[in-house]
Amino acid sequence: MLRKGEVLMRSYSCWCRACFDVAVAGPGVGTGLNPQYEVHEYAKGADPLYRWRNSSCRAKIGPGASSPDKRAREQGHKLAVGAKPGQWVLVEAFNDEVDEMWLGRTVAFGAFGSDACCKQHNEGQKNVYGTRFNTGDYMVAVQWYERLGESAERREFIRGKRMIDVVNSTELRLLGFQLANIGVSPASTSNDERSAGGANII
Repeated sequence: MLRKGEVLMRSYSCWCRACFDVAVAGPGVGTGLNPQYEVHEYAKGADPLYRWRNSSCRAKIGPGASSPDKRAREQGHKLAVGAKPGQWVLVEAFNDEVDEMWLGRTVAFGAFGSDACCKQHNEGQKNVYGTRFNTGDYMVAVQWYERLGESAERREFIRGKRMIDVVNSTELRLLGFQLANIGVSPASTSNDERSAGGANII
């Protein structure tokens, strides 16, 4: 299982020690799979019959085909309607092999109006600020926070580069939750990054 709706599959199974270890650990860094989903130290690794591939397990036809996207759009719209600058937000990390969610904070964006961090899009399907929107979607201005490499549990963050990114509300998964500050960022970070401090999800 890679993430919701995505799994690794292969045509033929193998239960040698190397493949067994991979099956138990799952995909990811240090679990025996390279970026091409090939098992390390496996004699048949180059054989297409035994090579893992990324496949979707979402419904393609029938009543369940569009329901996940529909639910995500409706939930995202509800979250965006009440969004205010300065709120923490979790955004689904599409096509990210490591993280399922990205952490950000909503920020006021002048193009959306005075002290507003979101604006509804009503111009049909269109790419705006590098992101595709459909009529009814909300544009949400976000400042990203990056994980600290020194954090063993990957639960510590610092503010990333000073820039605003605009995301589609359909990608929102949680908004308005609380974080706990855990102190000053490591000395290895820049002065600008240290001013943001660290954060730990609780």
